[in-house]
Amino acid sequence: MQQPRSEGVRIGILAAAMVLLALAVNWNALRLPRSGFQFVFETGDGELVDTRHGVVTKDLVDRADTTIQLRLSRQEMDRIYQKMISIRFFDMPEPHPPYPATGGGPPNTTVRLEATAGTVTRRLSWDSQFVDGGPRGDDNWKRLYELLRLIRTIVAARPEYQALPRAMAGYE
Repeated sequence: MQQPRSEGVRIGILAAAMVLLALAVNWNALRLPRSGFQFVFETGDGELVDTRHGVVTKDLVDRADTTIQLRLSRQEMDRIYQKMISIRFFDMPEPHPPYPATGGGPPNTTVRLEATAGTVTRRLSWDSQFVDGGPRGDDNWKRLYELLRLIRTIVAARPEYQALPRAMAGYE
């Protein structure tokens, strides 16, 4: 008779865990609603995605940066919003941990990412280095760089962005 009781306890614990998870998801939906979601991603090199003003700036390295009007679609914004929620962007620690030195040079550029959902705004800023993806083993950095890759991929796929001139050089 012990077997059915222990099975019942496991099912009860699983059910309680599912309820807690559902409450957490609903809490985030209330605290961080999709309506009014907006963000600004900017680098010190001139790259900019500003959904508040509907503009994107392409860093052309050796030529003047080019800014265009570009409003992301609802589906594109939904993908970025869902990614921010899934990586817990709005709960990442502030100030953001410093980017550890990778052996020699000064930071490549400053990166700023600011997002608003509901009444919550999170601003993160850090100095990057040439290594994309952040320090190995740090989950916050890995998740953050996944988000940046998604934003860049979505913007780069847009025809308006693809029509911009190509950079003729790169950074050393």
